[in-house]
Amino acid sequence: GLLRDMIVDHLPDIFVKHIYALASIAGSVICLWLLRAGLAGTAVYISAAAVVMIRLLAAHYKWNLWKIEHFHD
Repeated sequence: GLLRDMIVDHLPDIFVKHIYALASIAGSVICLWLLRAGLAGTAVYISAAAVVMIRLLAAHYKWNLWKIEHFHD
């Protein structure tokens, strides 16, 4: 879907509508933070749980990202 949207010059929904990218970034930051804190055994599980929780909350409360205007010359 992302590649299709880019080919037809449409701003992909992942950047404006859904929380996918934000949840993934949050999970990555949590994982890195826990790895640096020495919690390698649980870092993956906690960060994955955080991503799932963000996505479930976003679906339940219908959260969306802010719209970015797409300008053409």
